[in-house]
Amino acid sequence: YTWLDGEQDGFKLDLSQADDVSDEGAILEYDDLESLSEQAINVHCERENIPDSMFVPPKDIEFIDFGQMMAGVFEQSAWDMADPCGICDMIPDPRQREDCLADC
Repeated sequence: YTWLDGEQDGFKLDLSQADDVSDEGAILEYDDLESLSEQAINVHCERENIPDSMFVPPKDIEFIDFGQMMAGVFEQSAWDMADPCGICDMIPDPRQREDCLADC
């Protein structure tokens, strides 16, 4: 989950879908936290088992599923380059779809 203070919308991403990335070279992999800390500046990492119950997304933020949104972008049949506003039709949230269409 990610959002900005004062905004009504944010994004969420199911990290279990990250294995579907086709360009493996685009993702840096670290064998352990020590190798990560060697690459980073001013970072202190420790493994910790944190229960899901410790994080509760704010109820006043509407989260857009980033993976679902990006999947729609890559559907060739859903977006005609001659109609750039056609991408608005792929937005699942009705309010956000209306906002997109209003800007076209």
